[in-house]
Amino acid sequence: MRNLLLLLLLLSFSICANTQTIRHGVIVGVSDSWLNRSGYPGGGGFGYGEQYGIVDGKWKARISFNAGYQLQFDIKEKYVLDAALLFQSRGVHVFYMPSNISTVDETKRLNSIALNGVFNYRIWKGVKAGLGIEPTYYWKTGYWTNQKKTVFDVPLVAKVGYDFKVMEISLSYKHGINPIVEGVGYTYKAKSRDIQLSVFMPLGKLGL
Repeated sequence: MRNLLLLLLLLSFSICANTQTIRHGVIVGVSDSWLNRSGYPGGGGFGYGEQYGIVDGKWKARISFNAGYQLQFDIKEKYVLDAALLFQSRGVHVFYMPSNISTVDETKRLNSIALNGVFNYRIWKGVKAGLGIEPTYYWKTGYWTNQKKTVFDVPLVAKVGYDFKVMEISLSYKHGINPIVEGVGYTYKAKSRDIQLSVFMPLGKLGL
C-alpha cells in the first residue's frame, strides 16, 4: 500500500509538471447496466444464461445514472487525463425464488461513490480514446441473501469521445472485477458491466 501511494504521488507530480491547462466542470452520465453471472456449477438456474441480465431469452438490463465533477488535464498536445469524482445510482435486476411457489422479479438500486481516471490519446481533431480504472465503493448492497453488504470494486474502463470544446460527449465500457452480488439464489456471483454515455460540460479553465 505504501509503494502504491508513493507511485501515485510521483505520477501526480509528473502530470502536474507536464500539464498545460486544466479544464473543470460538471459531468453526467447514463448507463445500460447488467450483471455478469459466474461460478454456479452446472449453469442453468431459472432460465439464466451466463449473462445475469438475461432471463428466458429476454434482456433484463437496467438503467444507471451518475453525476459529479471532473478535472481534465491537457498534457502536452496529444494526451489528456480525465479525473472525476462521481455519485452513482446503479440499477440491478433481481430474480430469485424465495420459495417453491413464488418468485421475485424486481429492480434494486445500489448507490456508490467512484473516482474515475482515464488516460486519453487525441487521435484526430476532437476525437480521443483512452483506458483507465474507476475505484468504486458501494454501501448497503445487502438484500435477501446477498452476502455482499458493502463492496469495493475497481472496474476497468475503455472510452472513446469527441471534444466539441463547449462540451464533450463520450461512450464508455466498464468491466467490473469484484462481485457486487454473491449468494442470491442461483446467481452465486455477479460482476458489474456497463455501457455508458457521458456528457462533460466545462465551467472554466486553469492555465499552468
